[in-house]
Amino acid sequence: MDKITPVIIYAPGLGRQDANTADGVAEVLARAIDRREDPRTCSTKSDSTVLAPKGLKVAKTIVDDKDQALIQLFELDYAGRLDKTSGTAGPPAPPGIVQSTKYTVFAAGLLAWAWRRPAKRFMTKVQLWLGFVALLALILAWLVALYAALISAGLDLPKPIGGLFGEDAAGWTFGISGTAAVVTWAVVRRKALALAATIQHLIDYTRNSERLRDTVCLTVDDAIAGLLDDGWKGDIHLLGYSFGSLVLYDAAFPHPSAQKRSEPFNKAASLVTVGCPLDLVRLYNKDYTNGRHARKSGLLWRNIYNAADVFGSNLQDENDVTDGKSEAASLRAFEPESTRYLQERLTLVQLLMGGGFRMHAGYWGAAEEAHCFENILDLWLPA
Repeated sequence: MDKITPVIIYAPGLGRQDANTADGVAEVLARAIDRREDPRTCSTKSDSTVLAPKGLKVAKTIVDDKDQALIQLFELDYAGRLDKTSGTAGPPAPPGIVQSTKYTVFAAGLLAWAWRRPAKRFMTKVQLWLGFVALLALILAWLVALYAALISAGLDLPKPIGGLFGEDAAGWTFGISGTAAVVTWAVVRRKALALAATIQHLIDYTRNSERLRDTVCLTVDDAIAGLLDDGWKGDIHLLGYSFGSLVLYDAAFPHPSAQKRSEPFNKAASLVTVGCPLDLVRLYNKDYTNGRHARKSGLLWRNIYNAADVFGSNLQDENDVTDGKSEAASLRAFEPESTRYLQERLTLVQLLMGGGFRMHAGYWGAAEEAHCFENILDLWLPA
């Protein structure tokens, strides 16, 4: 492997879809390069000679028809640092019913306080509120159903729990409704708890609970420093999706308390964020982006968003639609330029159907599908 080859470090979101991997991105980019007016025919391959430094996982290499490497993909391995360290009771457990309820109620309460802040428009705030309410309702329904199933089975529960619905409550009625709800919960449980876990990670990370944000961002420094130590001399580009893009933002423009210097981040050539939840964070924490500095002066920052994506950001105030240079006071100095992907908007129908959440996974998919990278290919590989 020629180590003057450009490198893309991909910071994935928290989801586990095949597309949300550096290998998935490599396939999409290779097919996109192959389609443009370029004499080269592109494909991907796994190169066993490429080793991953600390903080990275080796992904596929994009090569031309002469087997010459065009772009090397790596995946930022920050997930292991996202969970809090083990306590006296052992390693952290995945969120259960009680923990999920706590974080969902907390997030809904914070949104009530942030309702008038400008980082998101009214329709997006309503979609977020409905999402929290739906998740809470689902958890509550399951708890009631579990109680009902125990009552219908004839178990003698201690008071006041046992007499919660009165002495004459029909056991068979509880049994039917309870069984149906428990079966329904079994179907949606994983998605509900995954959403609750995402809320938990986002809250703990943005609050820098137990130095969590600073610890996760060290992964970026370790990755870039490791590439340089291994002799890589090509441009190092950063690409983040969803939560991963928030990690890259915090690494590139650290909070004043992080006290980070330029090196090794000064070697980064560009930053691309896709579906970045920064406006959502600004909605909850109005001071989150204040007082930050750029570790590399003039770092090229391109941001891609879908106006119908509740989590995505256009880095503007008062609206979720306008693209171009950011006018938000705390971001303007870093000159991020946002590009709108697709002409979708969050409508009333989408709001009621939860469309704003589903749109978040719609920036790219399989290699043969349309994607959001067409306008930034030249940033990584000039035609």
